[in-house]
Amino acid sequence: MKLLIAIDGSTQSMNAVHALAHFKPPEELTLVHALTLPELDHPMITSEFRDQVRDKIEKKLRQEGNALLSQTVQELPQDFGPAQHIHQIGSPAQVILETAQSSHPDVIMLGARGLGRVKDSC
Repeated sequence: MKLLIAIDGSTQSMNAVHALAHFKPPEELTLVHALTLPELDHPMITSEFRDQVRDKIEKKLRQEGNALLSQTVQELPQDFGPAQHIHQIGSPAQVILETAQSSHPDVIMLGARGLGRVKDSC
């Protein structure tokens, strides 16, 4: 079985990781984390400043994402083998879909969409 898990650091995504205790170890495990960078286009911001800020934000988000992926690996059941890490910039939905199309998992696990209880029920 090939398994893909989307990780965003939420309680729901960590619950999905903890649910793996009820699975037999997969042949292939892929952890996916998407970086969503903020739009910084504004007429009062120069392109040089925008690029500097964007680079700093991206570096910080990559560090946090790598830490999250490392923490997630520590939370995996002990009998699971190594996991492949996918850490890309983009819309989480798009990154998950692209990863699924390239890796052909049998199961995709998601925690939640991150909208909260009010927005999710609409």
